[in-house]
Amino acid sequence: MKITQIKIDGIGGIEDITLQFDKRMNIICGPNGVGKTTVLECIAHSFSGHTSNILKRNASCENGQFHTEVEIDNQPHAVNIVVNEFEPDKRSNINGLQQNSNKLLSLKVNRTFQYTPLQAVGKDVEKELHIMYEEAKTGVKIDEVKNWFVNRYLYSAHKGTLSKEQLHNLEIAKKSFSLLHPSFSFSKVFASSNEIMVNSPNGEIYYEY
Repeated sequence: MKITQIKIDGIGGIEDITLQFDKRMNIICGPNGVGKTTVLECIAHSFSGHTSNILKRNASCENGQFHTEVEIDNQPHAVNIVVNEFEPDKRSNINGLQQNSNKLLSLKVNRTFQYTPLQAVGKDVEKELHIMYEEAKTGVKIDEVKNWFVNRYLYSAHKGTLSKEQLHNLEIAKKSFSLLHPSFSFSKVFASSNEIMVNSPNGEIYYEY
């Protein structure tokens, strides 16, 4: 799945913007309040349903909406969502591509990860569709990400326990530690404590640090 374009009119701090996305990686930067989080929330809400009070119309606009274009299995899809509510307790109806919410990993804008000890490594969580499209709005739980990584890493030592796709995704996940800066890299997982360790310029640190 690839998100190819989004057009946002009158939502949050954005009055009017159209973004076309690169097929590989996109970095959105700018000063506080310019609308970076609004762009991410609009993308996430494009794969959700029911209602939400997270997105609000721009204070200077009478109404707001966003149009998202997506490529799924080489087929084009589009969704248009209207957000007219401004008051904090009012919710807008969301009718996105929720049937494809299992293709999205929505990580909320967390500036810090709260440390959570992993007492035991659990199996993959089987989630129903309504849970997945709610997570498009609320974000994937960080402790589930930790459990997934530790699970895959520990099982990768045993030949034949993981599929080719699972091994491939694990290798991509290992590389992600270095995406923002090459001086950081994945180090190891302690099997005794289920802690993920990361190499940094100041030495080995915990994943949450």
